[in-house]
Amino acid sequence: MFRRKQQNVQEIDPAQRDAKVNELRTALGPLSGRKAKYCTDGCLRRYLEARNWNVDKAAKMLEETLKWRATYKPEQTRWHEIAHEGETGKVFRANFRDRAGRTVLIMRPGMQAVKYFLDPKTSQKVKFVYPNKKESVELMSSLFDADNLPKEFGGKATLQYDHDEFSRLMAQDDVRTAKFWGSDEKPVPISSSLAVNQVAPEPLPLAPAAS
Repeated sequence: MFRRKQQNVQEIDPAQRDAKVNELRTALGPLSGRKAKYCTDGCLRRYLEARNWNVDKAAKMLEETLKWRATYKPEQTRWHEIAHEGETGKVFRANFRDRAGRTVLIMRPGMQAVKYFLDPKTSQKVKFVYPNKKESVELMSSLFDADNLPKEFGGKATLQYDHDEFSRLMAQDDVRTAKFWGSDEKPVPISSSLAVNQVAPEPLPLAPAAS
């Protein structure tokens, strides 16, 4: 499934969008520390788009996210704490990007009925594709290079998941994340046996991020 631009989004020109971003930043008031790092112009634009460029609604949504982040501190979560969740490869970051250079997530959790769990507004942005439908094949071809895309998604590549290799990459991401948020950390070695023996932590409530 893929997120698609909502068709009934208010059409405004770039200058108006910039003005809306500035208006939203003013509505949020002074920000410091990690809140300021999170609220980039790009972040503000995503929240505005999620609320059809309504500044008041976007501000409320973003403020709820900031409260959630202040409580649960997701930026402090490290791969070694959740590595056991990725052992089966049900969700992982692909080793290729789409034609626009964007990061690709592979999801294989058996989500046949996932549409029924989506918010109606969010479901309008999701496009379900099927390997036996011409429209789906054309859509996938427009988004991905067939040589990179796994066969099970209509491409030519072989999909393989190496948990140890993926853990190594995620540990590197932890270092970059820590640097971005202003903490100095080194990656924690991950082994399959460690991941199996760890006790799964309590799941965190979902943040009200832009959808």
